[in-house]
Order: sequence, then structure tokens, then C-alpha cells
Amino acid sequence: MAEEKKEEMRESSAGNSIMSLFQSCPRKFYFRYVLGWRDTRLTDPLAMGSAIHEAQECFYKNNFNYNMCIDRGLEVINDLNPLLREKLASALHIWNGEIGQFERNKVEVLMVEEPIDIKLSNGFVMTGRLDRLLRDKETDHVFIDDTKSTGWDLTKTLRNYTYHPQPKLYYAGFQDTFPELAKECTGWRTSGIYIRERLSKGMGTGEFYGNAERSPLVSFLDGQIQDTRNSYASYTDDIAYRLALIEKEESLPSVAFPACGSNCLAFNKVCEYYNYCHKVDQKPNMPYNFEHDSWADDGTVLNQFRGLDAYREI
Repeated sequence: MAEEKKEEMRESSAGNSIMSLFQSCPRKFYFRYVLGWRDTRLTDPLAMGSAIHEAQECFYKNNFNYNMCIDRGLEVINDLNPLLREKLASALHIWNGEIGQFERNKVEVLMVEEPIDIKLSNGFVMTGRLDRLLRDKETDHVFIDDTKSTGWDLTKTLRNYTYHPQPKLYYAGFQDTFPELAKECTGWRTSGIYIRERLSKGMGTGEFYGNAERSPLVSFLDGQIQDTRNSYASYTDDIAYRLALIEKEESLPSVAFPACGSNCLAFNKVCEYYNYCHKVDQKPNMPYNFEHDSWADDGTVLNQFRGLDAYREI
């Protein structure tokens, strides 16, 4: 494919969340990104994750100011749920005491919440956002630092995510977007926050506990980065091929985008599309509490997939 063709596909950008959803359940991807059905209900984990990232962004951009950090986090949660506000405050307090204040005199902040473009080998361009780029004042090492929160197992979360393909993908995007800084970068580090509600006789008490840790600094070989680019290019080609099958009426949506039964119940919550999954070929009405994203009609996201060779080959 010619270089100018690759640039024409940049009508929009697709983030890692799109790939993650497709990998977890192709049919859920179909409902969300092809039909454009978006659940308007904000889940507690999503609200917590957003609030933690907003709070940390404020912390690092304002000279490690914890008061501004906590105020920003609670502002994001707003009046969603008093218990969630308490959980967030506890999580940030734990993180600040075990990581945030430790870094006050230890690191120099080079970059916070910076958008990146990730160029795949098939011409597709994904987007991402780096939590922060830091320089260790003692060792002079420059590294990417990313935060993950969990209520399950902090040790496993740190290990699984640090060696997951996503850090390598984001590292590739860092190289693409900031090539000069990338020459100085030593590697990747994951900071984790574990937070759980204390129980009494099986009932929540409204009190929270937990801890925060950092993974070792890991570096990625050029071959690992290229393998990651290639694997995500394969995912996007696969999506493009399946999209072409249904849009050119070569296949039914249920065949092109099969359901993944193992994800129907995750974290004790039924998939939001569960009651519509078996009706996928009938084009059912949009569920209650959902809204329709306009880009599903104008191709804001999907045009990138339609620009790939895998789509045009059908």
C-alpha cells in the first residue's frame, strides 16, 4: 500500500480499548463499534480509574501537590456515590503515602498524560496516552510510569500488566511520537494500587484498606516491539475482514462476530449486551439506558478499518 494511502486512513484513530474489546468478545465489539450502542451508565471501576488518572495528572503537573490531587479526584467522582468517593479518597491516600510523596524529591517530571500515535505495520494508526514520563534524579534513568488499580490481587496485576502486550504497544507509540526522547528512555514501570472495602460478617463497613507498589523497571527489545506492532496489525486486519463480510453481505453478523461465552459474566456482572446477543442477526432495538454514537453512521472510527487491504479484498 502506498504511503499516501496510509495517510488517507487517518480520518480517525482507534485506541487500545477497541482492540481489547474485540479480543475479549467480537460480538460485543459489533454492538459497541459497528451498531454504535453505548451504555450510558458509568460503572464504578470506570469512574474510579478515570478519577485516579485525573488526580495523578493534577499531582504531577502541580509540583506533587496532594491537596490538589485529592480535590481533582473527588471532583471527577462528583456526587455519583458517597461510598465511591470514600473509596477513591482511601486509594489516593494509600498511593500518596507509599509512592507519590516518595517521588517528590526522587524524580523529575518530563511528561504527563501525553497523547501518542502508534503506527502499525499495515498502515493502521492507533492512539494512546502515556500516564507520565519520569527521570530518576539519582540514576538519571528516564522511564515511562503507568498506573493500574485493582481490588483483586496487586502482585498479579503488576506482573500480568507489566509483561502484557499493551506496554510494548504504548512504548512503540512513544518511539513513534517522541523519537528523540525515546533514545533516552530506559524502560517501563507499572505503579499499582490495591483497594478493598473492609467486611464485617460478610457486609461492607464503608471502610477501605489496601497498599500501593511499583513493578521493577523493565526494558523491551526491538524485536519485541516489532512483534507487538505486527500482532496488533493482525488484529486490525481481522476486524477489517469481518467488517467487510457483513457490510458486503457475505456473512451474517453472528458468524463474522461470534460471541465469546466466557465473558458473559465478568466480575460478577452480566454483560450489558447479554439479552441481545442471540438476536444479533435480527437488528434489535437499542437497549434502555443506551445511546447511539453518531460515528457508527458516519464512519468516524470504522473508516480506518475500511481503508485496509483486508477490507478491500472481500
